Amino acid sequence: MPATSEISARRMPAPQHSYIFPDTVLRRILVFCGINEPVRLPLQSEDPRAFAPVSKQWQNVILTPSFWDHMDFTPIPPEKISTLLRQFILCLHHSGNNSLALNFGMVYGGWDVTVIDSIIIANAERIKTLTFPLYGPRSIETFLKLKADASGRWRRANVWHSSFTIEQWLNFTVFRSLPNIRQVTLRLLNGLNPFNLHVPWGQLTKLDMGATAMTPEVFIKLIREASSVKYASFQIKFTKPAYPQLRLAPSEVTVKKLEILQLRLVYPTQDPRLFFLVLFPKLKDLWIEIHGTFRDWDMGLYTNILRRSTKSLRRLWLSDFPGPIFVTSPENARWVAPNRRRPETSHRELEKFFGVIRNINSLHLPLGIHIDAPTIEKLVTGELLPQLTTLGCGSINGKHVLSMVRRRNERVLDPSPVPGTSSYSNHKRVYSSPCASLSYLYLVIPRSSCGPEERQDFEKELEVLRSVGVECYIELTDVLPLKIGRGTQE
Repeated sequence: MPATSEISARRMPAPQHSYIFPDTVLRRILVFCGINEPVRLPLQSEDPRAFAPVSKQWQNVILTPSFWDHMDFTPIPPEKISTLLRQFILCLHHSGNNSLALNFGMVYGGWDVTVIDSIIIANAERIKTLTFPLYGPRSIETFLKLKADASGRWRRANVWHSSFTIEQWLNFTVFRSLPNIRQVTLRLLNGLNPFNLHVPWGQLTKLDMGATAMTPEVFIKLIREASSVKYASFQIKFTKPAYPQLRLAPSEVTVKKLEILQLRLVYPTQDPRLFFLVLFPKLKDLWIEIHGTFRDWDMGLYTNILRRSTKSLRRLWLSDFPGPIFVTSPENARWVAPNRRRPETSHRELEKFFGVIRNINSLHLPLGIHIDAPTIEKLVTGELLPQLTTLGCGSINGKHVLSMVRRRNERVLDPSPVPGTSSYSNHKRVYSSPCASLSYLYLVIPRSSCGPEERQDFEKELEVLRSVGVECYIELTDVLPLKIGRGTQE
């Protein structure tokens, strides 16, 4: 990185003709020049201040404190620590008195103590958001030095740790008495109890524990205590209970404020009691990823858990979970292939499920859930999912799904003008159906069922749909089933 004097010596002459661009355009130009916002340390390119002499507008954009108060720290070798600290001081100076957002990348063995002392500890009172991996004894011990009064301005924390000793657990008071903390992300990789962190759960509006496997009992306790959460992500691992007749909780748990929920469920049918206890009356978006057997796509379970979300739910994403399951640490993560067998879901079960989620606008189904002909016809007429505008699903041949979209949209947009209406004189289409038309389709089809003739048929159907404004994508896959959207579009 050139020194300040070098930058001053290389000042560019003021242009005779200047063009006024919005500040957002100038920021994009900086990104293309390798200067990111947030600022990525250590700097990999020219000092951003070198752009300041171009014009007064460039100077205003680059030297604005908000350009410098969000910093991402990438792992570095020990010999570059002094460079990193020097560049951090530069960013700190340009950030003025703004609160800081600091994001530290994962470093196995932990970040150097010098970095933690000089950046986090020394500036704890200015930090508003901190993402920091607690990995390795050095970083854990240093993090424990943080005092609650020093970190009182924190609103967001992202903690990833491998292991604590009993003594460290007893001394962990970082999260206590944080009146402004609202968002917490926890990645606890060795099965430790999240309640030992003393997080003020009742203050949170966002809680991300999607990478932390927990039991249904811990999940119920968490959502009871995190009563103000509006966004949440959990990974729940189910096992066969020794006494299935016992309830997980004495009464139903109603999560009154939750609007967006992501669930990763591992073998959920092993212990279905949870699905009869939890209710989400204000849920708008739900993402469910399943790791298990074909029996784990029991639509009855998800019909039950959504029975109080009929009026509020607008978006639903169901898919297999092909990602890594953390056992004890990232090194021991094992890759879990998605289930390949089709679930035995009858069209009656699926229609009952569609009846519960009647008001949704967006639906994504895994390839294994097949939509039978009777259900297809009810989607065409709008008897099922009348507000649906976005659909992602799989099909053995795909023709019946493409036909359904075309016929549904034809019913919605009646090509015949109606006398006495403005559309009659203007010869425009008018709405003749209470259901919405589909504007987006993502269809996954096995490659084995799509020969040259079938491809021609698909292209014809796609042309018709695209001509009336439907955005269509078809993905060919070699396996069945496969999570939609993870393959190659063709």
